[in-house]
Amino acid sequence: MFSVVAIVGPRQCGKSTLVKQLRPDWKYYDLESQDDYQLTFNYYRTIDKSEIDLVIDGRSGPIPIEIKLNSTVNRTALRGLENFLADTKTNYAILINRGKRIELLTDKIIQIPVNYL
Repeated sequence: MFSVVAIVGPRQCGKSTLVKQLRPDWKYYDLESQDDYQLTFNYYRTIDKSEIDLVIDGRSGPIPIEIKLNSTVNRTALRGLENFLADTKTNYAILINRGKRIELLTDKIIQIPVNYL
């Protein structure tokens, strides 16, 4: 199990300086650095060219995660996850959005509102 801490805020407000001073032993990634971004974050493109925002390795295999800004779900938002599930025989997928509750959208796609994270 790995812990992750994300420090967010406006540019040039001292986020990097704070982390480096408080926790010099922590591994630090700057998402504005092309080198760090290429090393740590990837997306997935399905056979039909749909994209998945994030795929993590879970105990039972890969877990595709799609992140949307809206609170409602339409078929287009689910297409990439559905295609990933079909392409890889993965057990389930996660949609993170601004919905109101945790909800099973299909038999294999669960919605988790961002305020639950």
